[in-house]
Amino acid sequence: MSWAAQEWKDGLPTRALQKVTEIEANLEKLKKEQKQRQFQMDSLEQTLQKTKRNLEEEKNKVTIMKRENQTLVESCEDLQKKREKIQHDLQTKESLVSCMEGQLSHAKASLDTETGRNHQLKGDLERVEQELAKAQHRAEKLHAENSQLQEASNHQRQELGGKIEKIKNLQHEIKKLQFELERGRSQEYTGSRRHGSGSSSDDESSQLKKKITDLESQRDRDAAEFNRVNTELKHLKQTLNEKQAASSAATPAKSNVAVSFDLVSFGSPAGPVSTPRTRSQTKNKIPSVPPLPHLPHRWITQS
Repeated sequence: MSWAAQEWKDGLPTRALQKVTEIEANLEKLKKEQKQRQFQMDSLEQTLQKTKRNLEEEKNKVTIMKRENQTLVESCEDLQKKREKIQHDLQTKESLVSCMEGQLSHAKASLDTETGRNHQLKGDLERVEQELAKAQHRAEKLHAENSQLQEASNHQRQELGGKIEKIKNLQHEIKKLQFELERGRSQEYTGSRRHGSGSSSDDESSQLKKKITDLESQRDRDAAEFNRVNTELKHLKQTLNEKQAASSAATPAKSNVAVSFDLVSFGSPAGPVSTPRTRSQTKNKIPSVPPLPHLPHRWITQS
C-alpha cells in the first residue's frame, strides 16, 4: 500500500515534495507526540483515579480519625476528671501517710524505749533469779542449820530438865536434912539440959553438917551448870534469830520457822532470864525452880 500512497506524489515539483516530506515527517512526529500524550493522559488518568481513590480513603480515614479524635477527647476529659479525683485522693492519702509516718516515728521511739526497758528488765530478772537461787541455797543451808540447832536446843532442854529435877531433888533432901537437923538440935538441946552434951550427938551433928555442906556444894555446881546451859540456850536463840532475820531478808515470800526457847529462871546471882515464848512453848515450858533456902549460919559453923 505504501507504493499506492506514494503515487499521488508523482509529478510534484521537488520543492513540493520536500514540503510534503516535511509535513509527513511532522505528521509522524505529531502522531508520536499524540501517542505519547495519550499515554501520558492515560497514565495521568490512572494516577487521577488512583489519587481519587486515595483521597476517598484519606477522607474515610479522616472521618474515622475525627470520630476517634472525638472519642479520644471524651476519653481525655474522663481521664482528666479521673486524674483530678486521683490527685485529690492522692493528697488525702499523702496527708494520711504523713500522719501515719508521725505515728510510726512515735511508735518506733516508744518501741526503742520499751526495748531498752525490756533489756533492763531482763537483766534485772536474771539478777533477781540469781539472787533468788542464792537466797534459796542460803535458805536451805539455814534450814539445815536450823534443824541442827533445834536438835541441839532440844538436847539442851532435856539436859536442863534433868538439871532442874536434880535441883528439886537436892532441895527436897536439904529440906529433909534441915528438918532432921532441927529435930536433932531440939533433942540435943533437951538432952543437954537434962543429961549434958554427949559425944554421939556431936558426931551426928558433924555428919549432918558435912552432908549439908556437900549438898550445898553440889547445889552450887548444879547452879553453875544450869547457868552455863542457860547461857548456851540464850546464845543459840540469838543465833537462830539472826539467821531467821537473814533468811527473811533474802526470801521475804518464804515463811520463816520461828523458834524461841524458854529460859528458866533460877535463884542465882545472875538473876532470872526471861525470853519471848510462843503458845506451844508456853504450854510445854519447864517450871521455874525457886531458890533454895539458906541454912542458918549457926547450924553450919556450930560444932
